[in-house]
Amino acid sequence: MPDVPFLCHLERAVGMTGQEPYEEISRYLSIMRQKVATVFTTLSYFDGVNLAKRVTAGTQALFSTGEMDMTCPPSTVFAARNWWGRTDASQTGDAPEIVVYPFNQHEGGQMVQWGKQLTWRRALLDESSSPSSPR
Repeated sequence: MPDVPFLCHLERAVGMTGQEPYEEISRYLSIMRQKVATVFTTLSYFDGVNLAKRVTAGTQALFSTGEMDMTCPPSTVFAARNWWGRTDASQTGDAPEIVVYPFNQHEGGQMVQWGKQLTWRRALLDESSSPSSPR
């Protein structure tokens, strides 16, 4: 249940917001211009989008994002959600759920989202314990 996930699609985040920690990367690259490829290759090792691609335990997930969030810009959260459990962009199927809070920043939905997570998890557990579900 990634709730306003941090450090996703880092190259995009660096290019679109002046907030920390992305600003630190921009400052570094402003004087180390020849290191751009190296920096983004290194950051890719823990980028949430690349980690989302490695999910193999099923594609069920519940994401959330605040549309006014500059710490975790929404497009970076959507990138992680869109790649969740997929090895390439041509794969089809339902993407994991995402709850969008249009007027929230990094706090996302807070307690409202926690309630949605409990409901979502309860439904997931009920589904997995039903006699017709595979074990």
